[in-house]
Amino acid sequence: MLVPLASRIRGSSPEVWRTATWAAPLVVQGVFAAALGIGWLLARFPINTDARISLLVVVTTTITTDASLVLAARLLCAESPRRHGLGFALGGAAVAVAAVGLSFVLAFLTVLRP
Repeated sequence: MLVPLASRIRGSSPEVWRTATWAAPLVVQGVFAAALGIGWLLARFPINTDARISLLVVVTTTITTDASLVLAARLLCAESPRRHGLGFALGGAAVAVAAVGLSFVLAFLTVLRP
């Protein structure tokens, strides 16, 4: 399954990469806004643990990353070069959200815990 995907990525047209490059900054902002919205909604649930903030950030990051990767996979299966490029941008945004959210939990929140 990975071999056809790798050959499809290498064989992408310049239109795909132009769209991915143009859309990446916009899509990243949208995905981070979705993460903030999901985090805000999840913060309304009463969680009575010491690791409340860490748990909230991990769950928010996981939900946002999974949803973004599913949408990116759907867009990468499209034949349109614009949708294909948008799928690349959305996949990159999902990786960015995962990297920022999980590094925030692992590096910053573990220091704050007494």
